Amino acid sequence: MNRAKDPATRTFQALRIHLNQDLEELSLALPAGAHRAQSHGRLAVISFHSLEDRIVKNFMRGAARPTLPERLP
Repeated sequence: MNRAKDPATRTFQALRIHLNQDLEELSLALPAGAHRAQSHGRLAVISFHSLEDRIVKNFMRGAARPTLPERLP
């Protein structure tokens, strides 16, 4: 049986994301989680929709880049 999602589902999801400030909280939690993992630690993140997924992927890409000393010749 093919059950289509109710059209209101996306609307309520958007309202929940906005009211709970989910994306802002995620943006703050990722650096804090990475800091807690420190070196040789691991940070695992489960995202439930594309907006969260994009934030997580961009953060992980940036965090995975090696940092170079400021005064590199």
